[in-house]
Amino acid sequence: MILSPMAPLGITDNQLRWGVRHGSETPSSSLRRRGARVPRLCPGNAEAALRRRSAVGEKLLADFPGAVHNPARELGLGHYDLGVLLYENGRLQEGVDAIRRGLELMETYEDTNLATLLVSCPAKQFRDPERALKLLKKQLQHEPLSADAWSILGLAQYQTGRFQEALASVQKSMELSSGGNAFHWFGMAMLSWQRDEKPKAKEWYDKAVEWTNKNAPNDQDLRRFRAEVEQLMGITAQSAAGALRQ
Repeated sequence: MILSPMAPLGITDNQLRWGVRHGSETPSSSLRRRGARVPRLCPGNAEAALRRRSAVGEKLLADFPGAVHNPARELGLGHYDLGVLLYENGRLQEGVDAIRRGLELMETYEDTNLATLLVSCPAKQFRDPERALKLLKKQLQHEPLSADAWSILGLAQYQTGRFQEALASVQKSMELSSGGNAFHWFGMAMLSWQRDEKPKAKEWYDKAVEWTNKNAPNDQDLRRFRAEVEQLMGITAQSAAGALRQ
């Protein structure tokens, strides 16, 4: 039997991805439903774990290319997460190389995961919202009630200047997820700003920040998304901190 590339580490793919992205012991909603605990991983430990994961996965991929359980997808996500970790800690070339390898491995897995990376990668030279649009529209033909797919579709539409379509997609995602969360509301803030609805944009932004501070203060994806919203709206770190104290 061929084990998952994560088996030698003793933790699941989701646990490692959560630990790397959030550095927290708070499990994601899906992990919480399964009663799993997520280990706290500092950047140094996360890098070591991801490098070991990648080495094991690359060996499995080379030794068993025709295996039923092909580790390429999980391996691709591992390389990508390692790349993001390195990139955001100032090791830009190492990060770019790892991200490129991750995306190469995921080329044949045309799903919401790949589409998400194509619109949210911190190394923006790898972003490809037009391709993400195609992937998501194809997926939504099979999963029309996927809140995640509608949300990422909205971001891809936003990045390609299709603001009205993006608004409809984000609203659809919110309907499918009981009103949404900070990811939706940061998106709504950007869309409202582009529609010259500045007061409404600030309301959505404040709502998203409040939710983030309460529910996911260490979420790196939300931090990156928030930074892009603040850049668009001209919100400085000082003004954001002042608003938080009020």
